[in-house]
Amino acid sequence: MNCTQEIRALLRASSDGMTIEQIVWAVKRDKANVKKNVRAMPDAYIDRWEAVPRRQYAAVWCVVVPPEDCPKPENVDDMAISSISKPKRQRYASAQVQP
Repeated sequence: MNCTQEIRALLRASSDGMTIEQIVWAVKRDKANVKKNVRAMPDAYIDRWEAVPRRQYAAVWCVVVPPEDCPKPENVDDMAISSISKPKRQRYASAQVQP
């Protein structure tokens, strides 16, 4: 299991969330690596801030747990473009690199 998968599993198991320091202690990885991975995870978010000794606040991280019965859309590209206004869609289409 890679670092991101370890962190995600750990945060999903922790209903109250965890600070970076708690995650580092649990996964036994380098703090800089853990910070980088948590910040890059699209499903991770800061739930709240807690006061900690010798520092002002520490972020408490959580992850979104998608529901099991959540179907994926059939064509994500069409959905993303349809949510953009028509003039922006035209600029988007003209900016596409043609093969």
